Amino acid sequence: MKKVAMLLIAVVLMTGCKQTSKNQASDMGNQAVDPAQQTSISFTEDHHDFGKVTDGEIVSYSYKFKNTGDKPLIISDVHASCGCTTPNWARDPIAPGQEGEIDVKFNSEGRVGMQEKLITVTANTNPVQTELHLFGEVVAK
Repeated sequence: MKKVAMLLIAVVLMTGCKQTSKNQASDMGNQAVDPAQQTSISFTEDHHDFGKVTDGEIVSYSYKFKNTGDKPLIISDVHASCGCTTPNWARDPIAPGQEGEIDVKFNSEGRVGMQEKLITVTANTNPVQTELHLFGEVVAK
């Protein structure tokens, strides 16, 4: 009975976390970027499968990208679909032709089962937002 109650609580919490993030992402996606300042971004990989990890492990991955446009790339925001996933990126503009990375950490504690986390990158690009995906399976200890 305890397991069923815990599972129900986990589902409710994950659903609430995901819905808030979707609303924030759609609000940010409506922002216009001055066409004179637009550039383009190209990720080496936008999906990463971390495989199987044990509950409680922290998974780290770096999404590598390149500014493929002719204006400085300014990443104004990077956010994840859940608080268990934390992105980190350089706030400085990336010059045309230069490369950078977005480091992501996923805390698997209490998240047993298949996982897919969405990381939304907002920048002076067209489209304004780019989605990155991190997925895999968390197995019980």
